[in-house]
Amino acid sequence: MLSRTVTLRKEKAFSPATAFLAACSRYTRSYVYLCHTPQTGTWLGSTPEILLSGAQETWQTVALAGTQKIRNERLPGYWNRKNRQEQELVAHYIEQQLRLAGLRPERSAPYTVRAGELAHLKTEFRFHLPDTGHLGTILQLLHPTPAVCGLPKEAAYHFILEHEGYERKYYSGFIGRLNPEGSSELYVNLRCMEILPEELVLYAGGGLLASSSLEEEWQETEDKLQTMLMLTR
Repeated sequence: MLSRTVTLRKEKAFSPATAFLAACSRYTRSYVYLCHTPQTGTWLGSTPEILLSGAQETWQTVALAGTQKIRNERLPGYWNRKNRQEQELVAHYIEQQLRLAGLRPERSAPYTVRAGELAHLKTEFRFHLPDTGHLGTILQLLHPTPAVCGLPKEAAYHFILEHEGYERKYYSGFIGRLNPEGSSELYVNLRCMEILPEELVLYAGGGLLASSSLEEEWQETEDKLQTMLMLTR
């Protein structure tokens, strides 16, 4: 998985709070956040991808990969081989990692979901976790998935560092609420922007396979960038 950024001049009228409220209204199927700390700066995002969520002994994660643009407000009824293969690679990895942790996940069949103006393939994994004191181990096994890093993981990770050409910072990390004694909801930080004093930096990525068309992959990142771009107007 490779990604890129687009940097825009921040208009004087741009309001992070207004953009956040617009995202909450527009992206009702995603996890929408506006976050600021002195250490991280200000970030706004709308991500559809659960990394780990649950409470007590019932937990879930998902494989979310493959992308098509929504047309005529209808979910696509057909996915080509490249998109199905991309999704299966992510799903297989997640199932394998959960089994490494000694878990026995229940895996759904892949189905189509909507995220903003895009559609994705999604596979759900549900599993029983008797001890929530080791959520960090589960997170370490799952993240980063091939959807944001690639396979084989170590080789892909170093390739990204050497060739992507910029620092991802918090893009493709994870964000949300972590409470081992209660409920937790962590999402992969996709479809996000970094809000700087004079600029907005938007992030998007695509999954590259041997069968990929470079033009189509570039267009996929253009389509994903629209999620945040719509909030800057």
